[in-house]
Amino acid sequence: MKISIIYHVYKEHFNLNESIESILKQDNKNFELILILDAPSDNASDIIEKFDLFKDKRIKIIKFMENFGRSFTYNFALDKAKGDYVYFTESKVILEPNFIGELLDVIKSNNNKYDYINFLVSNNDSLTNLPYEVGAGFDNELDNIVNIKLTLKDKIFKRKFLIDNKIEFAQYKNFHSLYIYNVLENYKYAFYLDKQLANWKRELKKGYEYNLYNILESAEMLCEILMKKNEYDEDRINAYLTWIPICILYEFVKKMYSSYHNNEKIVTKAIENAADLIDRIYPNYKKNPKLEILNRKLISKYILEFKRNFSYVRKNLK
Repeated sequence: MKISIIYHVYKEHFNLNESIESILKQDNKNFELILILDAPSDNASDIIEKFDLFKDKRIKIIKFMENFGRSFTYNFALDKAKGDYVYFTESKVILEPNFIGELLDVIKSNNNKYDYINFLVSNNDSLTNLPYEVGAGFDNELDNIVNIKLTLKDKIFKRKFLIDNKIEFAQYKNFHSLYIYNVLENYKYAFYLDKQLANWKRELKKGYEYNLYNILESAEMLCEILMKKNEYDEDRINAYLTWIPICILYEFVKKMYSSYHNNEKIVTKAIENAADLIDRIYPNYKKNPKLEILNRKLISKYILEFKRNFSYVRKNLK
């Protein structure tokens, strides 16, 4: 068994040295690193060169002269991966030394059963009653839909599962919510591990590099998909629909505020755009009963009391 770490490098270099070191210093060496140099900045390239990675047979380096973005390069690298499981990551993620070992222990002890494995990324993670198994048709399936984080940094995926079900990232877009949706619609078994295996470090007061309005676009696309799923019962629809206000009112607004907190005009416009969108595609979101089972109670409270003004956002997201 082996894990493929698919690592995207573009402009960011704040944690790059520490992040790469955290991979190379794993206690368990049974991994491959696919390093994607996506037209990286000079600073990022300089850091990578210092590691002299070409001598390590576990490492594949793919270099693009033009920037294609994480989604395209992740799809491209998946075809090159040889590991039984894959982990999509970047410089903001610092792995714990036991990352590979702990995950391989779960994989081997369960005969390669799980289509994805979730782990903790921070000590204040909202997941409860860990560890546990979840699966299609299990009693806790809807709870899992509501509480799963729409991110990649806390999950590894079985490579064969992704390929067999043709699960890919939307090209040139950062639509992770749609990716996670496709995973949940096709998986059979998953496992939630009760251990912190990574840390998330982002440079303070630095804006996000991708178009944050992609979050709104993906939420609208997801809502359209859900509204056409006549085969779903009401509980399943409502479980997925909790993602819409989470993406639009929380994730998008939070990241816009984080990037432009000193520019009230830009943030206010973003708040208005978010509020207008949710009023148009899902105006009754506050009546969704599944918001009550969201473990992240502060987010639930923020969404249910949401006000479309800068002062509310600043007070609750600072």
